[in-house]
Amino acid sequence: MTARASPPSRTDLELAAFVRGIESRGLVLAEHQCGHGGRARAALIACKADFHERAARLEPDDWPALYWQSLMAQPAMRARLGRDPRNPFSLLDPGPRASLLLRFVAELDQAQAAQALDVSQEAYRHALFRAVETLRANGIDESWMRALRDRLRTDSRPAHAEAPAAGA
Repeated sequence: MTARASPPSRTDLELAAFVRGIESRGLVLAEHQCGHGGRARAALIACKADFHERAARLEPDDWPALYWQSLMAQPAMRARLGRDPRNPFSLLDPGPRASLLLRFVAELDQAQAAQALDVSQEAYRHALFRAVETLRANGIDESWMRALRDRLRTDSRPAHAEAPAAGA
C-alpha cells in the first residue's frame, strides 16, 4: 500500500496564489536593487522560503508587508552597485535605492515601505529624499523619474495579466 500525499490546504493554495500575483514585482525590484539577475533570483527564492514559513501563521492582510520585509531582508538586497551611466540606480546607495524601488515597483506607501525596510517612517522619508536628490544632481528630472516609474511598473506586471480592454 502506498502512502498518498495530503492535498494542499486552503492556506497553502492562498499563499501560492498570493506569491504568483506579487513575485513578478519582487523580481523586478530585486533585479534593480541587486544589479544582477542571478543574485536577484536567489534573493527571491530565499524570500519565498522565508515568506512561506512565516505567512501561514498570519492573516492574509499581513502577507504583503511580510513579503516585502522578507525580500528586503535578503543579504543581496544590500549590495552596492558599480557606477554605470546607463543605470540610474547605480548612482544610489542601497538604502535610498530600496526606498525608491519600494515606491516605484512595490507601490508601497510611506508606512508600508518603512515597515518593509524595518526603519522608522522618518528614516524612510530621508532615504527617499536622498534618492531623488541624488538623481536630480545627476541630471535626472521629474519627468524622467515618472517615465522610469511607469516602465518599472509595466515590466513588473505578471506575465499572465491580460492587457486592458480597449476603452477601459
